[in-house]
Amino acid sequence: MSFCTSCGTKLETNAVFCTNCGAKLTDGEQTNTVAATRQKPPSPPLSRKAKMIIASIAAFAVLAFGMYKLGESLTDKTKQLNAFIDSIEAEDKAYLLKHLQSGHEAQKITENTVEHLLEYIQENPYVVEELYKTTTKQIENSEKYNKILSENFSKYEEKPLITFQENGKKFLIFDNYDFFLNPQPLYIYTNYPEATFFLDKEEVKIKNIDYDLVLLGNLLPGSYNIKATVDTDFLALEKELAVNFFTQSYTDLYFDVDDVYIDIMMDEAAVFINGEDTGTMITDMDGTFGPVLLDGSLKLHLEKDAPFGKIRTPEYTLNSEAGYLSAEFTLLPEQANDIFEQVNEFLLEWGTARVQRDSSNITTASGDMIAYLSSTIEDMIDWEREYTGSLLKTTFDIDSVRLSVYDNHWIAEVAVSEEWDESYHYSGNSPHTANETYERIYYLTYDEESEQWLINDFDTNWLSFDSTNIKEFSFEAGEQKSEAVDEEASLPSAAAFDELFENFISSYVRAINETDVSLVSVYIDPDAADYQKEVSNYIDHLQSKGITEEFLAVEVVHYEEESTNRYRVETSEDYLIYYNDGTEKQKSFASEYFVVQTDNGLKVSKLIQTKEK
Repeated sequence: MSFCTSCGTKLETNAVFCTNCGAKLTDGEQTNTVAATRQKPPSPPLSRKAKMIIASIAAFAVLAFGMYKLGESLTDKTKQLNAFIDSIEAEDKAYLLKHLQSGHEAQKITENTVEHLLEYIQENPYVVEELYKTTTKQIENSEKYNKILSENFSKYEEKPLITFQENGKKFLIFDNYDFFLNPQPLYIYTNYPEATFFLDKEEVKIKNIDYDLVLLGNLLPGSYNIKATVDTDFLALEKELAVNFFTQSYTDLYFDVDDVYIDIMMDEAAVFINGEDTGTMITDMDGTFGPVLLDGSLKLHLEKDAPFGKIRTPEYTLNSEAGYLSAEFTLLPEQANDIFEQVNEFLLEWGTARVQRDSSNITTASGDMIAYLSSTIEDMIDWEREYTGSLLKTTFDIDSVRLSVYDNHWIAEVAVSEEWDESYHYSGNSPHTANETYERIYYLTYDEESEQWLINDFDTNWLSFDSTNIKEFSFEAGEQKSEAVDEEASLPSAAAFDELFENFISSYVRAINETDVSLVSVYIDPDAADYQKEVSNYIDHLQSKGITEEFLAVEVVHYEEESTNRYRVETSEDYLIYYNDGTEKQKSFASEYFVVQTDNGLKVSKLIQTKEK
């Protein structure tokens, strides 16, 4: 122990100054003090084991420090952000699938999720910019930013599409952060909130937000198929749509439904939707059917049992313009062909009936039609008219077939184009056939007793014949009775002579006035050269005197057969004659002619005599 030599205060060991008076201690005093201190013995040398332990501890410390730095690098948020942004720009789906976490407990990130996300980002590049900007701020002040982010999430339902969030620990000591794809609310506006909704074929429980707004749920952004179904009394209405959503979405799913009024023009019919029987019958008294979708997804047709088989209407697409349907029943192809065949058979029978001037063998017409045909035949007989002809071809407009019920009778109609080779001529005249085409509409009545369609009426088709969808039939003329064979019919009728002389005398007067013998020569026997010359000379004689005539009338007074195909005909002729001095005079003549039957009909062969009356 030592003391200050100035004040005597006790000194502390190894003191340099006196703590009482501040005097500096001398080297001797310090030396004495140090010397007075007990000398420690030297430490023994470290053992080999001790040295190994110390070396192990040092190595562990170095390794731990290195591992810490490695973990610190691996959890570097800035590096994570840059790598994530780079993977988006490179469209590295494998990286994103591995490092992007799902913010939905029940939904996982899939390849489709990543694919649709990249498509969305390509269309909306601001998403990447916003992600980088937001995450950078978050990294700079994680605690403050996370607090703000948490408050925003609790205040608003919608979260950012992608967030950078703490997600447990990595390597036990480091905070782990991952990128999360956050679920978004998917809302549906609908006029049927009571519908059953399906999301990718799985039924979902909805939350009614408003009278026409429902929430399908908070879902991971992506592509979804939404289906809604509504069951009515007779069919299930269904509507589907595909949505791609990556932010809070409001989607319209409205059922375009309404009642349809169907005018069936029948007593009743069964309703089919998309080929399926609805089990519903509509009547002519109540044609209301529905509600049904009017978005074009449904096709409606009607079916009905008829005495000749099942009939149906065409399919009608139900859309916004289909509030009223006038449903027209038509025949099936084989039923329509029965109609075509029956019309053909009728035309063949009618052709034969006219040739024979006898309608008693017609089997394909109704009673009213047969009465009309019989009357036509009687007129032919009364007017001494004959018919020669054969049916060549019929063409049916398939789309023109119509079906209806009138007074409990089934009526069918069809438009037909007919081609005939035919001629109407007076008895005794040779026929000159020519091709004729008629466009008509035939009306048929179904006779349940005989189980066949009968021609009930026909009319001229005043509309243009539609050849878009047709069926044609051809016929051989040789198989038809085209010309009557009757010995009595070889004698020309009075009407035939009347027609000949009406044409002959009127053409003779024209030839005189125009000095053109060819106008009358067609009615003169080509073998009667003398008479041809006589007529020509007489025309020249009247022309030289400046005389012209006006034909007033001619009457065949009497005719008789002179010999085979040669007839004596007596006529009474009236003329108005104009002379070159300007005077005129009406004259009547009694004349006699020879007329012969040629291959081209009756022809005048000679003027026997003529006398003024």
